[in-house]
Amino acid sequence: KGDEKGPILIYRKKGRTEKELLKANDIAYPGDLLQVAYNFSGQQYGVILSIDGRGVVTLHYPETETGSTKLEPRQKVGLKSAYELDDAPDFERFFFVTSQKPIDVKRIIERAEHLAAKKEVTGSAPLNLDTLDKDMKQNSILIKKGDRK
Repeated sequence: KGDEKGPILIYRKKGRTEKELLKANDIAYPGDLLQVAYNFSGQQYGVILSIDGRGVVTLHYPETETGSTKLEPRQKVGLKSAYELDDAPDFERFFFVTSQKPIDVKRIIERAEHLAAKKEVTGSAPLNLDTLDKDMKQNSILIKKGDRK
């Protein structure tokens, strides 16, 4: 199911060993465990973060703001820990920012927080990376939030 060749992959854990690849605009629910993975595309460094429907920014890779942004040069690299969706409304949007040079994680988080403050475009607009590094690339995937009533 889905295309595992994209730059950023979001899997929903189902049971102990099964997982389901989510596509853009698929629905996930509070409490779902999501596993984030990336495919190496030649860019040497990367940052993965998400913005939820409340405007909260969560860093997924590296694990800390001061961690290395070096990417592993192989396909389908899963992050060390899964991410449990909270009850924030509407969506969780994951961003994968890549570069040939080490990335200043704090500056990427600042750009994400700036986008998160513009609620009307958080789900669709790109991060403004223009003044950071003209060679940076970004990809994102939006997962809609459902309500299990």
